[in-house]
Amino acid sequence: MAPTKTFALSLTNKTHTKATLTPTDSPTPTYELDLSWFTKELFTKSTKPSIVLRSTSSPTTSSSQPGSETSGPIIGICLLPFISLSNPIQLCIGNPDSKSAVWETVPCREVLISNRFELTLDLGGQLGRRTFDWKRTHDVEGMGLLKSELDYLHLKMVERATGRVLARFKHHFWYGMKRGVLEIEDYEGGPSWEVVVVLSGMAVLEYLRKLFGYSF
Repeated sequence: MAPTKTFALSLTNKTHTKATLTPTDSPTPTYELDLSWFTKELFTKSTKPSIVLRSTSSPTTSSSQPGSETSGPIIGICLLPFISLSNPIQLCIGNPDSKSAVWETVPCREVLISNRFELTLDLGGQLGRRTFDWKRTHDVEGMGLLKSELDYLHLKMVERATGRVLARFKHHFWYGMKRGVLEIEDYEGGPSWEVVVVLSGMAVLEYLRKLFGYSF
């Protein structure tokens, strides 16, 4: 079954600190990401976000000066404090300055191999609290054996109770401006569900990228 939505993840500047997620059927990005560079936060107890996720809707101007850059509203951030290998990721769903923002810790359940990142959320209504796992995978459809087996940044998001795969990230084997493709299946997770999938998936990807020592 084809995914409901597919986004291309691409870097947009030479220092690799800016990226966009663009639907494959549209030229216009839906999300913008500000990324911190390489491993500056490693074991420093830094509170600087490793990811700032913005919507491209309703952009705001960062300065009153003519020609100032515009940026979309913040809809989530990720902290990678690198203090604990068992609890490596902190997510804020929403603007951290908003009272409605929700903070979640994403623990790593297989620390020795840096795999199975657990996200537990209260989705409200009949769904209630659900647990999802982001896992590294070599089962990548449409990709050759070499690229799928040697690349450790392919990911899938699985609903633990049902085993259903809700999202996949297919990493580009050759590093460059194109980082990969995020596929999201249809799921009744509420109005913020897509943001949850995007933010958590990009957070796991960024954590693994930095843990493995990639600076690009």
